[in-house]
Amino acid sequence: MSALVTAFQALIPKNFTLTKNGSYWLLEEPRAGNNQFEIACGLSQAFTLDQGGLTVFPFFSDALKGMKSANDAIVIADIDGEPYVVAVEMKTSRGKTGDALKQIESGRLFVAWIRELLNFHGHWPGGACKFIGVVSLKPRKQVRKGGTKRSAQLPVPEKSRHGGYPCFVLENHPRVSIHDLVKKIIAAHGHCPAAA
Repeated sequence: MSALVTAFQALIPKNFTLTKNGSYWLLEEPRAGNNQFEIACGLSQAFTLDQGGLTVFPFFSDALKGMKSANDAIVIADIDGEPYVVAVEMKTSRGKTGDALKQIESGRLFVAWIRELLNFHGHWPGGACKFIGVVSLKPRKQVRKGGTKRSAQLPVPEKSRHGGYPCFVLENHPRVSIHDLVKKIIAAHGHCPAAA
């Protein structure tokens, strides 16, 4: 069992943990244009700081823009014995991708701070962590043609303009597996770099 996943399982209160639907973590935003995304992973912990009506950083004022922003979900996962952090941001259109990438970078910095504290207090041995950003755009609604079921291929990951880590912009993927994201990164770049 991954020490980082175990540490986050102990650290994150239940009211911040995402709901699990079978092997998928379910991210829901009922009042948003893009309101549902599912992400699968084996050994993992998923949580959200983006909770309506709740001020997650009450010790910050509103004076400095962006300091209280949080991305939609963070998943801490163990993939083949290595720690991964996946930050997810849901948006309705490609035009909002720039904002999504900034929120994902805020999530990466937040998790890096937590990892340093976990290491400092002896709750995690430390070390490099792999980071993946996921921007989930609202899926198009299509009428099925024919009798076969096909899922859209994952796009080649882009490098985030903020940290250089791999980032996926998913336009027609209401659900995804972290294992598939990692396989796509390795196929495109030969490895998944440590970034968090």
